[in-house]
Amino acid sequence: MAMNKKGVEMSLQVIIVAVLALIVLVVLIVIFTGKTTFLANQTTGLTACESRGGKCTSNAIEDQQCFKGLLGCSAEQYCCIPIK
Repeated sequence: MAMNKKGVEMSLQVIIVAVLALIVLVVLIVIFTGKTTFLANQTTGLTACESRGGKCTSNAIEDQQCFKGLLGCSAEQYCCIPIK
């Protein structure tokens, strides 16, 4: 009994496309369910004050953009980032 080569090749392509679609689906689920919070951790992530070039201070600094109680600073502190 000879196997149809075209049929085997086509089913292999279907399997490969299905695996790639599954990988894309998993990535989209991770992005849209908020499981990427490690990127936005307020004290060590991409949005932390120091990682944005700023520093936590007790008073707002003139000529800098300051955010009170944000970006990993305490509620009483300002995160002041130099304006470029």
